[in-house]
Amino acid sequence: MKRLNSQKGFTLIELLVYMAIVGIVVVIAGQVYSDNTKMRVRTQNMLAANEMAENVAALIRDDLAQMGSKTRSDAYGAIKNVMMYPDITTHVPDSSSFTYSLKKTESGKYADEITFRRTFYEKGIYKRVEQISWYVNQGTLYRSCETIVGSADPAICPAYQGEEEPEGVEIATGVTNFMLTPAKPSNLTASSGSGDVSVDGTIFPSGSSKAFTLIPFASDGTDFYVRADATPSESGESVTLYNFSTNYKADGSTPTTAAKSVKHVYYLAESGAGDSWTGCKQLTFEKGMEYEITFNMGLMTDMSRMFRPGVDHMAVGLRKITDGVATEFSSVNDYLFYPPEDGDGTATRSMRFSLNETGTETSYTGCFAFTFAFYSPTVNSGSFVISDLKVRKVIDADYTFEDEYQPNVYDRKNVRAFRLIMDVVKGRENGHAEMVIPVPGNGTKG
Repeated sequence: MKRLNSQKGFTLIELLVYMAIVGIVVVIAGQVYSDNTKMRVRTQNMLAANEMAENVAALIRDDLAQMGSKTRSDAYGAIKNVMMYPDITTHVPDSSSFTYSLKKTESGKYADEITFRRTFYEKGIYKRVEQISWYVNQGTLYRSCETIVGSADPAICPAYQGEEEPEGVEIATGVTNFMLTPAKPSNLTASSGSGDVSVDGTIFPSGSSKAFTLIPFASDGTDFYVRADATPSESGESVTLYNFSTNYKADGSTPTTAAKSVKHVYYLAESGAGDSWTGCKQLTFEKGMEYEITFNMGLMTDMSRMFRPGVDHMAVGLRKITDGVATEFSSVNDYLFYPPEDGDGTATRSMRFSLNETGTETSYTGCFAFTFAFYSPTVNSGSFVISDLKVRKVIDADYTFEDEYQPNVYDRKNVRAFRLIMDVVKGRENGHAEMVIPVPGNGTKG
């Protein structure tokens, strides 16, 4: 029997084809692994860059939100120190709490700088005024802090060292864009180089004058208005109201309960106006915008000291005039106020309001009226002094943003927000953060 040898191996060509296929698979697998690794690294860098940008933005937000004083009265002795340059003898007067520099890099990106002041509290107790700076140097973002006045904590905010620049703490590296734009206030004041410039949105009185006129109005009989007197009769920075009638019964027993009580109305007028509503000072108010009327009252030294809150009545409100007839706005109630009770001689009264009437009108005209009605036995024999009367547009929440806007020294205290745009690079990946930061406490109000 003949045996056949059936054993057979790979030919050289088959082996080469096999090795080529394995090589291709290995190359593809290696490329996929490499791409996945690069993608993972890029994703990690991107997440890290975004996280860094967002964390830094949160720190800046917390800092800026505390700019200035918390209120007008908090840390009263430190309020002036919270302002940047309130002393007119050494600087252009600046009652804001920050200075700002718009800076651009050679690449066209931004490296803005801001320095601001704030009051610091610990467990509700005022401790110090801090001055904080944020700035970029060669792609690194720094923050510095120094205590201007008060009890310094060297570990957190060292004491002021004169003109010596405080040492900054490195916050972030790889910063390619740091754009911190102040909001543009709705009311702007041209720089005149004078300290006597209104920058708080005042719409009455105009210019530097503080004079105003209050005219006693004589009723047509429908509302039982009775004339009283005002001095000076033309205009002045302070106006005294007197010679009132009373609602106390003549037999000296009880206040009257008549349906129509005696009341006195004074309206804000142009100098020399008559005693009809057509003479009132018409002011224009934008729909939905917030406004404020403020005035001071002098210390009572006569029978006006007998005024009883809840019994006697003083109020100020807005009136619209149509064909010589005054009516109230449906969206604005009269504001009750009382004489000063402390002994410092003055007390500021303020009323904020917003016209939100139904209809398509975008603005309204109206004038202010003061109403007095007395029910105590002798309070009508007294007098009341109104001074420093002012009507202003409240601009705290009314602002817009414009790229590269730099407020002048007169408008700076009216800035109520900042817009932060920040870009950070980590491993060639870009992180981005953008937010609007309200700053309700920038300096003090006018």
